[in-house]
Amino acid sequence: MNHQQALQHTIYNKLTRIKQSNPNTVISNTYNNVTYQLIPLTKQNVDNKEIISLLTSWRRKHEFWFPAQFIVTLKGTRSWLVDRVLEVPDRILFMIRVNGKHIGHIGLFRYDKGDNSIEIDNIIRGKPAYPGMMTHALTKLMIWGKTSLGFSNYRLQVASDNDRAMRLYKRLGFIETKR
Repeated sequence: MNHQQALQHTIYNKLTRIKQSNPNTVISNTYNNVTYQLIPLTKQNVDNKEIISLLTSWRRKHEFWFPAQFIVTLKGTRSWLVDRVLEVPDRILFMIRVNGKHIGHIGLFRYDKGDNSIEIDNIIRGKPAYPGMMTHALTKLMIWGKTSLGFSNYRLQVASDNDRAMRLYKRLGFIETKR
């Protein structure tokens, strides 16, 4: 096994362990005197009706920004969580919780061993509250990814007409490379 393969194996194992652990394993932060948590979705969330319902309603609300278009249902969301998040070795999704309420989610996906990078994935503001919180959460997730998982770089994909997201990513130092 070469260095890149060993690194990939290590990252896959770390992400798998997190997704199989207690969902109370959190990244805790404070923004504007408000404490919030990034809580990884785990196998224990699969039958959590509140989580599945939130994921479903947020996807419906923002479905036009996703490249894959389909009818969003509770059953389909549960299947997506199991098959497309939890069972994928290089994907993780975190709920953002403020004062006991989930306000959105943010994730990582598609590890590239060539440049030790991972894609920012599935950023959804579910509740229109706490201005600046999503930017802060993304920054903290990226710091965590570098310090805890060892990522060197981040990349992302965004619809070119999603002006709000484009401004967010530009503020964070991302550079447009392809349209």
